[in-house]
Amino acid sequence: MRDGNVLIAPPLAALGPVCLKCGTDQALQSRTQVFYWHPPWIYALLLLRVLPYIIGALVTRKKATLTYSLCETHFSAMRRAKWFGLLSILAIIAGSVALGVQRATANDVGTMLVVLLAMLVAIVAIARLWIAPTQIQTRKIIKLQAEFTGIAPEALDRLVPEQL
Repeated sequence: MRDGNVLIAPPLAALGPVCLKCGTDQALQSRTQVFYWHPPWIYALLLLRVLPYIIGALVTRKKATLTYSLCETHFSAMRRAKWFGLLSILAIIAGSVALGVQRATANDVGTMLVVLLAMLVAIVAIARLWIAPTQIQTRKIIKLQAEFTGIAPEALDRLVPEQL
């Protein structure tokens, strides 16, 4: 099923051989991904600190598993985005450690600028990953259905209800 550009599927679904990002059926690679979702109001618990948010998110989260296909181009783009995100997190950790070491040893402005630049690059990289067009995301998961976004309209046109 679909609702505009949103795919509606059971929480455990296997889609047909169609790239979800471009709609092609050539040179596909299958992928199984677990998606989690919790109600948006849970973010309000961050006002009470991180621990209440984590507890609320864990208690109310829903899970959906989707097996889907991507063409080689989009599979590679997704893999690059994941590596980019991982390297960004490592850059933030390295920058934080370097900043701590720098503060413990001396007040060298050059080192401080390099560390801040590394952290800025990492933040931009994470922002890029966050809005990566390669991502398929959940809009909502309830007991009998999950709603997925980030799927090309061409792919939605080619998927038929019997494949869900």
